[in-house]
Amino acid sequence: MDEELGQLLHKHGMKLGVYIGDTIYSETMLRELPEAAQWVLRMENGDAVRYGGQTFRYRVDFNHPGYVEHIKKVIRVAVEEVKADFIHFDNVLRRQPR
Repeated sequence: MDEELGQLLHKHGMKLGVYIGDTIYSETMLRELPEAAQWVLRMENGDAVRYGGQTFRYRVDFNHPGYVEHIKKVIRVAVEEVKADFIHFDNVLRRQPR
């Protein structure tokens, strides 16, 4: 998504929302950002917390400094470049794994 889409939508009186997910996909995000492996949420025994039964998708540690810096960049792009009218942060409130 780029700046032009936001401009076009606003020109025609439409709003633009963006979706920011909360998981790390092994086949895409870890290829693009190998450091994201450090942001994976872990259990007390060190096992990675996965999203449901999905073996390719990891939950993120929202408090990891690297993730915090990454998400700041994502939000900056959404607000300043794309000109989003709203942002949906998925699954920021959910129970901890057992």
